[in-house]
Amino acid sequence: MEDVGSSPWLEKLLAIVDYQLGQQKLDNQKLAAEMGLSKRQLYRKVKNLTDTSPNLYIRKYRLDKAWQLIESGQFQTVQQIGIAVGYQNIHYFSKEFEKEFGEKPLQVLIRLGYR
Repeated sequence: MEDVGSSPWLEKLLAIVDYQLGQQKLDNQKLAAEMGLSKRQLYRKVKNLTDTSPNLYIRKYRLDKAWQLIESGQFQTVQQIGIAVGYQNIHYFSKEFEKEFGEKPLQVLIRLGYR
């Protein structure tokens, strides 16, 4: 994940996201409540600190975590990895992963020798 400085606020946000990472239903409403903000305040704060929306920031975080899980060898299937980072639709996860990294998660698993 791109370093946006050592913001304690962002660190808290990512700790919450990380704790709830496997939950598909981690939305801005829930995240805002956890941070003690309204959805609008959450959007403004994340946008100000990262120059992106909360949804895109969390998406990028999930995909970066998926990459880390692949590299760790902890999971051997795309489905296991997708579910671990909160994607229930594995086809969508694979598509988003490829859009982000330029190759499908299965290709990475094979290239690294885990499949």
